[in-house]
Amino acid sequence: MSRNNTAYVSDYTRDRVHVSRLVRGETRTLTANFNALLAEADTIASVTWRTQGGYPILMATPAISGKTATVKVTAQNGGIGILKCQVSPTNGPALTQLFRIEVEGAPYFNGEVNPPVGPLILTTP
Repeated sequence: MSRNNTAYVSDYTRDRVHVSRLVRGETRTLTANFNALLAEADTIASVTWRTQGGYPILMATPAISGKTATVKVTAQNGGIGILKCQVSPTNGPALTQLFRIEVEGAPYFNGEVNPPVGPLILTTP
């Protein structure tokens, strides 16, 4: 299984929410690929990742590569984490992709440390 979950953003299904399921403790890279929506010469100038609550998932290291935006997420506790990826292209209006991360709460074992509450907003220029 790939450690990268990619949402291919489409102009035809703008309301699509990319769904991933993780077990507590797993780390994945979420990728929002805006290649189909951006003009050939356009790239992503900045990206903002937001979540409603920092407890089900921990976000880290947002990045931009051409027409894709990525962020690493770590599943923390059972529940649902909703992420919003909003990019600002070099030309044109802001574009958005939604992610839903369903975290399966595995049991705790002796000696495990409670996970930290992560940031609610990450931005990279």
